[in-house]
Amino acid sequence: MYRTRPLWLGYAHPLQTAELPYAASKLYARGSLAPFVATVTTGMLFPQVPTPIRVRTDLGPIGRGASQARIVLAENGEEYLIKGPSLTPGHPTVGANEWIAAELAALLGLPIQDHVIAEKDGYLFFGSRMMQDGTFFPALSKTILKECQNKERTSDVVLLDVWLINPDRHEENLIARRVRGSAEHLLMLNDHSHLLVNPLGPTTVPALPGKVNSGAKPYVRQGCISASVEDPDVLEAALDRVERLSEEAIRSTVATTPPELLSASDQGVYAEFLVQRQTRLRAIVEQDSAAIFPNLPTSP
Repeated sequence: MYRTRPLWLGYAHPLQTAELPYAASKLYARGSLAPFVATVTTGMLFPQVPTPIRVRTDLGPIGRGASQARIVLAENGEEYLIKGPSLTPGHPTVGANEWIAAELAALLGLPIQDHVIAEKDGYLFFGSRMMQDGTFFPALSKTILKECQNKERTSDVVLLDVWLINPDRHEENLIARRVRGSAEHLLMLNDHSHLLVNPLGPTTVPALPGKVNSGAKPYVRQGCISASVEDPDVLEAALDRVERLSEEAIRSTVATTPPELLSASDQGVYAEFLVQRQTRLRAIVEQDSAAIFPNLPTSP
């Protein structure tokens, strides 16, 4: 019986090939990872681009933000906030950026809103499920962060931003969900349109590899987030989660992006950048540690 390492786990875990389709289907059913299929003859996993969910009603623009996002009602009865290149011709990678960041965050087990690929009027979009008014804080503050049950996740947020060269982490793209019946909240990641290739730079896919050794400081903007990183062990565990992702997992995640949102050749550039920057992430963070983590104890 062929045995392999499931790509969504990022570390060695033997499963019989016959079990893989079942395991993959269970993970996909939870909505946390893109679907994978297995071939019985080789025991290898291949990523599958998700089937888009159909939009039934366009409820109009959200009315803010550079991505010109719109609210739609999908065929499953859920409302989504959609972004895509047809809405922002000057930012053709917006949907791909959102999808890849959300899938990598899910792969790392980070708290992120349920997301889909949506189809409207013949165009594809990234869709993030809408949250009901009153169930979340639309902007994060130091006070709200202190009340988050999972505030230790700030280490993961900083590392994801540095890895994906995200210069756009501000108080409105980290949200706190209200916990029913409690004064506490839950930190969640949100809005990843302006990372990797974007109008803030690099502005073209061929320019992306030139950022592989970029320092951490430009991608750590939200002061209350980085200031809350105080425990070296928590930071080390977060680094370990990123480093445990296999190269196959990273490349397969990028390959689940619909080609309408990112061409196959551009997917190759994205995947290579992410793989190469992952291997450098620890050194990049350590080099700028004093500047980006003001409250992290230094080694004696």
